Amino acid sequence: MDYELRNKLNNIDKMKKILFLMTAALMIIGCSSDDDNNNSDEGEQIDFHFDKKEITAMYGEDLLIGLMGIAPSKCNIYSSDEFILDVSNNNDKIKIVPHYAGNALVIAEYKNVKDTCSVKVKPTLSYAEEPILTLGTSRAEVRKQMSQYQHSGTVGGYTGEDYYFNTNSKVRYQFDTNDKLVAIKQELTKSSYSISRVKEGLSQRYKLKSNSGTVYWYSHPDIMTVRVEEQASKVYIWFAKDAVIMGLYYPW
Repeated sequence: MDYELRNKLNNIDKMKKILFLMTAALMIIGCSSDDDNNNSDEGEQIDFHFDKKEITAMYGEDLLIGLMGIAPSKCNIYSSDEFILDVSNNNDKIKIVPHYAGNALVIAEYKNVKDTCSVKVKPTLSYAEEPILTLGTSRAEVRKQMSQYQHSGTVGGYTGEDYYFNTNSKVRYQFDTNDKLVAIKQELTKSSYSISRVKEGLSQRYKLKSNSGTVYWYSHPDIMTVRVEEQASKVYIWFAKDAVIMGLYYPW
């Protein structure tokens, strides 16, 4: 009996060792499989895109857009210009919150793969005829875009370009030595363009920075500085990248 019992115990020990070795082997195989899966995921290329390549929003209007092929929560979602608009995840959509009129890109990025959606935010109020405000535009292009309006000649060495939208709305363009647009001055007749409407319209496009008496300063940081001055019968609006350039071309 003792001999048989010892044999049984030995067999049990052998079975335990075999089971232990099998379990260990399975664990090693499982870990190796997980590593392979992880490595495969790291090299995975996911094809994703916005459901729209370009959209238009009105000032004050929030929008939702979709992302196809991947959950927005897996991506880095951001705006190319947070002054114009912000973006955030909203369940399975991307929420766009416009702050000012202008253009910006919504960008989705996942593992160095990107897609973009172009967003144009339009103002709800037109304060006056809007001049060309893209700094760096060539003189030739300004002339082309303004060709439908009356063009006044240069006087006394003035090298800018003056145009009349109508008898109550005039715009003056100034250029650098390379004939690139650097400053703009708009002259409005108060009887046709009230200061309150001008301020409200500009507030949809730029942030009010300060005001002193009848002078108001607005800004789109690093893009445009705007000065507004109310006089007896006129409203003047200056545009330039900064106040230094503005004062250089249009001293007030």
